[in-house]
Amino acid sequence: MGKRCCVPRCQSNFGKSKAANPGIKERNDARNEGREGIPVFGLPSKKKAILQRKMWIKSIPGLLEEHVDKLKENPVVCIKHWPTNFPTFKSGNGGQRPSEPPSIFEGFHPNEIPSPPPPPPLPRPTKKTSFEARTFQPDELKQFHETDLFTFKDLKTSVKSREFFVPTISFIAGSDVWIQSVEYVSGVPLYSLKITESLKYTGYFVGVESRA
Repeated sequence: MGKRCCVPRCQSNFGKSKAANPGIKERNDARNEGREGIPVFGLPSKKKAILQRKMWIKSIPGLLEEHVDKLKENPVVCIKHWPTNFPTFKSGNGGQRPSEPPSIFEGFHPNEIPSPPPPPPLPRPTKKTSFEARTFQPDELKQFHETDLFTFKDLKTSVKSREFFVPTISFIAGSDVWIQSVEYVSGVPLYSLKITESLKYTGYFVGVESRA
């Protein structure tokens, strides 16, 4: 006979009555008829699967973790507390175990059944993407940099063809590009900007270099 299920109000594997009174024994045996031999699953290990163990205990109505930890033997839950065709995984001893906590509890009011606890967080991946995988995945950042690349040649072309949103004039002096306002103060542009071939720039306000 299998171990008795630890779920409150469940009578799986209660077996033959040991009552000394023949009448009580007969009554108990009648109640327990057909309750023997129900497959059971032990609670997950304290050492190897503590998070799963806590999830199982919190899923079972009326079962308290402090009471379970005081028991000499590891409690078991019978198969009746999982739906048909429940997902399983292969345990260390080669047997199949439920992948999820028990969820079916007959004889309990819905308000007595605790909400299923959230699954434990998945471990963060530590394996870096291999070079082979990267060759099949477009590098979006690299594409962005190539699209966003702006050269001095582009600037010179832009100066010749593009109108700015503020009243300015632009021209090329030597190897530098100049952009300056059309407003003057005592014959000096109100502001101007010099851009070198290395794309470094210097600003001037009324002819005086402006530093940020």
